[in-house]
Amino acid sequence: MSFKPFLAYSASAGSGKTFALSVRYISLLFMGEAPSSILAATFTNKAAAEMRQRVVDSLRSLADKSNEAFTDAMCVQTGLSREELLLKQPEVLARFLASSSYIVTLDSFFSSILRSASLEIGLEPDFVTKEQGEDELEKHFLEEVQAEGLLSSLVKLSMDIEDKRFMKIFDLMQNFYKVDPLLPKQEEGNLALVKQEEACEVLRVKMIKALTDAGAAARCMKQFETKSIKELFAKSLFEKETLGEHSWFKKVANDEIEGLYAFLKKELALWSQVKEAIVLHNLFKIYDYYKNATITNAKSSGVLSFDDLTYFTYRLLHESLSKEFLYFKIDSKFKHILLDEFQDTSTLQFLLLKPLIDEIFSGHGQSEFKSFFYVGDTKQSLYRFRGGVEELFDKVAEHYDVNIEQMDTNYRSSKNVVEQVNRWFELAMEGYVPQKSKEGASEGYVEVLESEEPIDEAVKQAKRLLALGVDVNHIAFLVSTNKDGVSLQEACLSQDIATLLQTSSSLKNLPKIAALVAMTAYLFYGKKIDAHALAL
Repeated sequence: MSFKPFLAYSASAGSGKTFALSVRYISLLFMGEAPSSILAATFTNKAAAEMRQRVVDSLRSLADKSNEAFTDAMCVQTGLSREELLLKQPEVLARFLASSSYIVTLDSFFSSILRSASLEIGLEPDFVTKEQGEDELEKHFLEEVQAEGLLSSLVKLSMDIEDKRFMKIFDLMQNFYKVDPLLPKQEEGNLALVKQEEACEVLRVKMIKALTDAGAAARCMKQFETKSIKELFAKSLFEKETLGEHSWFKKVANDEIEGLYAFLKKELALWSQVKEAIVLHNLFKIYDYYKNATITNAKSSGVLSFDDLTYFTYRLLHESLSKEFLYFKIDSKFKHILLDEFQDTSTLQFLLLKPLIDEIFSGHGQSEFKSFFYVGDTKQSLYRFRGGVEELFDKVAEHYDVNIEQMDTNYRSSKNVVEQVNRWFELAMEGYVPQKSKEGASEGYVEVLESEEPIDEAVKQAKRLLALGVDVNHIAFLVSTNKDGVSLQEACLSQDIATLLQTSSSLKNLPKIAALVAMTAYLFYGKKIDAHALAL
């Protein structure tokens, strides 16, 4: 048996990580582990459903010739022969289908934990999870700030961070909320900015006098004739170690002037620290009201965003529930954890899983069989917008002493595609492990073109491929925005190239579809027609 209890795979696209994850999961079942004791988590509902289906399909077709590679891999993992696996297959399949299994997304897992004990933190258990528009949250936020008489503070804060746009502050508040439990505790400090400005001003005046006495040129004097300490602090001349290093001051920088320069630099640095402390103090003061508005909105509406879900689950696990009570609530105690796409895990999500992972490692060296496994590809962190931190991949391995093995053969792509990816990443990614193409892989074809008119160039290349006999169904265009997709589709249609447009927004929002939806609603339900939609 070669089953390694604590293992991570650094697996690039096409290297078989889903295969490896499924082999490990099913091997655990054949080694006598209950489905309810295994937590297998990934990031999307589609990936979770595919893994669940793959487990069932693999269990059912273990004897099939087409499944030979899978069965061989299980023999290596479990130490069982093929005959022993097939003998146990009916019992393992029946036990899996009859038991509760946890092949889930991280969000749905956290949601189930939160729902099981939400009343502990004043949240109704019938909440729904979905992303909401920001308008309602902005309204709650401003109402909270206004009720506390802090609108002027909000405006001043915008001025202090040199951005007068409210949305800049609002985005900052949202980013704070994503990592709320990780924010440092704010301490009340001495915020005597006026006193520090006075100290800087005294030195500024003394410097002007000293420069005058030394016969400095007018341009030298002008460097210190500022209207504010902020303007003085921004002067590039303070980047020098000594004032004499600046060509304008070489002839006049005597001991008195250099001494004043050193003291002024020191006081300006202290002024900057006090200024920063005040901004942070006010920022976190406003954030407290943002958080209150967010929590109030979530509890009153019963609609939680993914950030709300993580925030409330963290509070529940770290403030309200003991580990024993958690296991009681979810009616399971996990002995094995398998995590897919680990590079997309946020720090906060990891901290939610950490008590469960710690539980597994706490029994390391004892007789009870436990395991921890994760897999991912740090080159493709798709969930950075939700706080995904690919650096966790190595940090977690280091913390728990988990061995990372490379899955460096791409079984999906052609040779030239793999080699081109290697050339790009070797230049951009420290410690990059070059990928290999599978034996016998086709040569493939890669060409990189630059064009000021990418839509026209894309259509030109499509026509060239079609002329060479490439099937139109084998051509795909990837674009940055839905608008680009619509423009490209129209350009293709003008050249009689049939296309199918798939966008990230709902089809009903496309102008031509919107007109049909409006007309259908009028004909069937008598709803008033949106004339604007029909006019597009």
